[in-house]
Amino acid sequence: MTSPTTTIDHIIYCGDPRLLVATKTFIFEKQVPELAPLVPTPNGLMPPAGAWVTSESIYESFGSNDSDEIAASHPWTCIICGKTSKAFCIVFANNLWDRNANKKGVDPTFKPSVVELRTPVCRHDRSCRSKVLDIAQSEDCVGRWREMDPKMVMNVAAGLCASCEKGGMKLYAGCKEIRYCSKKCQIKMWPAHKKDCKRAQKT
Repeated sequence: MTSPTTTIDHIIYCGDPRLLVATKTFIFEKQVPELAPLVPTPNGLMPPAGAWVTSESIYESFGSNDSDEIAASHPWTCIICGKTSKAFCIVFANNLWDRNANKKGVDPTFKPSVVELRTPVCRHDRSCRSKVLDIAQSEDCVGRWREMDPKMVMNVAAGLCASCEKGGMKLYAGCKEIRYCSKKCQIKMWPAHKKDCKRAQKT
């Protein structure tokens, strides 16, 4: 008898995690052991006991099946020194349970996922690897990319409207990183884009 499973999205963002747009985005559907449900507490619904162990086990199960495809998808260079990349620093963040769930229940449209940041680094300089890990493991990067809508990231990278996917759009004057087809789409995306827009204008 086969054990029950859950379908999750394995979302891989490749490039410099300090930027607003990933150089490459990959989304793979994976089957993992069935996830335990959220647990009711006085503070609302929370991940079950052992959630961290479950997450680590899932990360380990991914292996390196997609490494060749990703390595060949772009002429990767180290984000610190600019030399040809020989490896990626990998950082995981989980969205296996709905972080916005409340006492009323879970969003029926929520799909569990694991976000993976792959940051290109040279192997020639250990200091580069250390700096890359410091950047990629920072809560600023992990928290931001964990909350990203992967479809929006892919739209922006392709030069499409971040909201409705129309082509031929103009760059938003604020951060000059994201495109919209209309004021309506800009207003719709503003709550999700606000922090990144301000961050981009400071750099």
